[in-house]
Amino acid sequence: MTRILVDCALSIALAAPAALFAQNAVAADGPSSGVGFRSVSEALAALKTRPGAKVSVTQPDGWTIITEQGGAIVWSFTPATHPAHPAVVRRAIVVDEDGNARIEMTGLCQGDKPSCDRLMKDFRDLTERSSRALKERMKSADENK
Repeated sequence: MTRILVDCALSIALAAPAALFAQNAVAADGPSSGVGFRSVSEALAALKTRPGAKVSVTQPDGWTIITEQGGAIVWSFTPATHPAHPAVVRRAIVVDEDGNARIEMTGLCQGDKPSCDRLMKDFRDLTERSSRALKERMKSADENK
């Protein structure tokens, strides 16, 4: 699981412009989750058919990753073996009017609450680590100019 979380974070973090990142995580059942779908299976079916969407399945852990056209939105679907399954985490790069970017994160989890809370915490932690690493790389690049 760690490998897939790192891969997802890097794909989102590296696609972002230079900026500070923040995140907002929600783990909830139903349409109030903010992912725009009533169920994880509905989200997976709909996203697979979106024009320009890239679908991949990680090996050996079986996470389904859907990257929307342009790479600014990444959906991570848990494999059947994950304790929070069925669940999806949506992470999107959002750029504000000042040109600063942040990663917004929402989730829809239909597993048990403790497992869903853990899944969202894992993604929040990963986003924070990825953001710090990206900021350090960008600072180093600026210093070497």
